Amino acid sequence: MSDKRLYLPLAVKSAGAGQFSAYASTFDDTPDSYGDVIASGAFSASIAEHRAAGTMPALLWHHDTSAPIGKITSLFEDDKGLRIDGVLAIGSSLGDDAYALMKVDALSMSIGYSATRFSPMGKRGRRLEAIKLSEVSAVAMPANINAKIISVKSRATDADHIRRANAAIAANVLFHQIIAASREIENSI
Repeated sequence: MSDKRLYLPLAVKSAGAGQFSAYASTFDDTPDSYGDVIASGAFSASIAEHRAAGTMPALLWHHDTSAPIGKITSLFEDDKGLRIDGVLAIGSSLGDDAYALMKVDALSMSIGYSATRFSPMGKRGRRLEAIKLSEVSAVAMPANINAKIISVKSRATDADHIRRANAAIAANVLFHQIIAASREIENSI
């Protein structure tokens, strides 16, 4: 009888580390610090342009174009506002800083845009009806106080990696024990 062995590959990954969801902007809410409100649907043409071009707006640190912190992976409008999903560049200094500050709820979101259609509101504000979105930033002081981070996935610690590796090793040992037991039963029949 030949002894066959099955080796299972073991890969330790930090699935989801640095992934987050947020409202980059909200609709028809309280005016922002500039007196502007954004109409529902204002981003639809810009989102369609990004999709057609296969691009996404930049994800930046405090509107600094030389300071990307990761990338936007999903962008859409819902009833509340402009919703984004993204992933931070864990391992880069800015990505790590953004992650740590998002985890303690010290950051919000803000948008960089050009208003392509708007109507005046009061003495200083506008109702923004169409917006060309160029970037989304993690900021400490947003113009729109409702542009909030919804969730941030934790990154695994060394202890988490060790726990997962030990569980995988135990599963592999158990698998081999089951194979050995089935061979014993097969041989005894």
